[in-house]
Amino acid sequence: MRTAFYAALMPWLITLAGCNSLSSFGLPSYNANNRLLASAKNIAESPGTAIDLPRELQKLPLATYLVEIGDTISIETVSFDATIRLPGDQPVMPDGTISLGEYG
Repeated sequence: MRTAFYAALMPWLITLAGCNSLSSFGLPSYNANNRLLASAKNIAESPGTAIDLPRELQKLPLATYLVEIGDTISIETVSFDATIRLPGDQPVMPDGTISLGEYG
């Protein structure tokens, strides 16, 4: 009996607390005559614009980039089965070279 009472009372308590989620179920809410501010009404009534998203077939190559002193380069072998293990990220030295450890 007590559980049924609380189950019936809970939607009205939620409504009184300001939650208007009950109106989506067709139930009356505490303040069903909410009015929008003029600025909010202008935004709600303004026509929407499509977002310009990148498309797969519209890809373009990036501009040419020259590696400079201070850049960091990651070098990997072409074959995953290669026994050669190169050091990780390598900074470009002031003379324009990188160090590959025992490989020169």
